[in-house]
Amino acid sequence: MLLADNPTLDPSKLVNYIINHYAYPGLKGLMAVGITAMAMSTADSYLNSAAVLTVHDIIKPFKPDWKESLLVIRLFSLVLGVFALLLALRTTDLLKLMLLSVSFYMPIVTVPLLLAIFGFRSTSKAVLIGMATGLLTVLGWDHYLVHTGVNSVIPGMLANLLFFVGSHYTLQQEGGWVGIKVPGPLVAARQARTEAWQNFIQALKSPKLYAYLQKNLPASEAVYSIFGLYVIGATYALFLPSPKKQSWLTKLYMIL
Repeated sequence: MLLADNPTLDPSKLVNYIINHYAYPGLKGLMAVGITAMAMSTADSYLNSAAVLTVHDIIKPFKPDWKESLLVIRLFSLVLGVFALLLALRTTDLLKLMLLSVSFYMPIVTVPLLLAIFGFRSTSKAVLIGMATGLLTVLGWDHYLVHTGVNSVIPGMLANLLFFVGSHYTLQQEGGWVGIKVPGPLVAARQARTEAWQNFIQALKSPKLYAYLQKNLPASEAVYSIFGLYVIGATYALFLPSPKKQSWLTKLYMIL
């Protein structure tokens, strides 16, 4: 619908175009307040969790006798907030900002998480060495090797993996490939997956369409009447001659 209304519309300005052309002044304010509230709520939750993780995963392993302090956590929240603000001000493109945040998250967190899932155990020292290497690789790759045309996520993950595993065996840390200590949940999950595939194949061989529709379709008959009215209204809106001559209510109805 938007392409028919404006074929030259910039794909990065879809939300602005919808708000400016299909929303009245009161709705514009409500949408702006809602988007701002969601962004602030998400940022607040992420900053709080990041500060707590920083204190528990970095300070405590090096100082086991350290006592928790609310002031230290607040200071970490302030520092992380300033750093996040600098990242947000670096670009106005939301897609680039998301890729930038993922380029820091994936090389740092994904490698030790996947190794832990597959049964590799190590100490905090080896994990922090791998994380620091992944972070430095991403920073160096973006600033000095950007002409290669390769995103920094994959090199950062490889550097994290090599230095994590290498420092583990070089420094002779405890752990290694210990496997899964409690295989019960894994066996149950595999059994459940096998049973699900068997039920799926059985359903393909002997489908019970009527029973499926009875189970999943709405039980109230009023829903079908409302849906029929919606189809009639949508069909009528599509037969209107020109999108430019339509009212804002009709255009909003067509988008919905």
